[in-house]
Amino acid sequence: MFGNIVEIAQEGRHLAVDRGLLVVCEGEQECGRIPLDTIEAVILSARQVSLTRPVMAALAAHDALVVVCDANYAPTSILAPYADNFEAGKRMRAQARASTPLGKRLWKLLVQRKLHNQATVLAWHRPDSPKAHKLHLLAKAVRSGDTGNAEGQGARLYWRALLGPTFVRDPERQDCNTLFNYAYTVLRTAVARSIVGAGLHPALGVHHHNRSNAFALADDMMEPYRPLADHVVLEVLQADTDARLTPPVKRQLAAVLQHPVQHEDTTIPLYQGLHHVALGIARSYTGGKVCVPLPEIRLGVT
Repeated sequence: MFGNIVEIAQEGRHLAVDRGLLVVCEGEQECGRIPLDTIEAVILSARQVSLTRPVMAALAAHDALVVVCDANYAPTSILAPYADNFEAGKRMRAQARASTPLGKRLWKLLVQRKLHNQATVLAWHRPDSPKAHKLHLLAKAVRSGDTGNAEGQGARLYWRALLGPTFVRDPERQDCNTLFNYAYTVLRTAVARSIVGAGLHPALGVHHHNRSNAFALADDMMEPYRPLADHVVLEVLQADTDARLTPPVKRQLAAVLQHPVQHEDTTIPLYQGLHHVALGIARSYTGGKVCVPLPEIRLGVT
């Protein structure tokens, strides 16, 4: 299966490569093998993991990222390969020279799709809530650069209607927030991989511009698909309101990358849709006008 996320959560594991496979071992015992060309990213959440330079080189050669997480499953570092796209230089130069109006139009499009997707998720999980309609209306009112902060307004409507007025989305909390952290880490990693594969620089964001954020563009591009990660988390919580990050739950959350989305007239997995988005952003930079196909999330589709 393509779009695999490999997490190393057990202490003392060692990674090696053998004939196109990532090999996971514990001492002299082999635990498993995964084809390198199916791996989206390797997440290191255990405190003690060993891997060699050849392993990192092999992962980079297959455009797979290596993500190091903290205790709350938020990424503290991401090792990304240099883009091997033959147009990478041209696209990065265009990205660096992109005009402010173009960036504002791109951000408007991303915010609009995020609000529409939030409305879709909210209507699915809270069908009696009138807030979904308000989110659709808010999306239509987004201005260039989102100068009216429709994204922030939408977040307040969305989270309160989805999980109640007492819920606080706080990455530091040791509650269901850890599930959201994990799902977002998986999503952010896949987005970053798509950006690098499209020959763009992940640090040059459309809206996010924190100078300490090396993946600002990934944070921009993932915004429309956060609601899909929320949907996957809620599916887990509906089955078990006290769900913890057990290996089965992690597999359910990582499956967000396999979730179907609608791209033009075709249903494809999210991880493939993200590549279309990244290429659309690259074309927008080189062409000087917005031409980003944003796949729509589809719930209830298999």
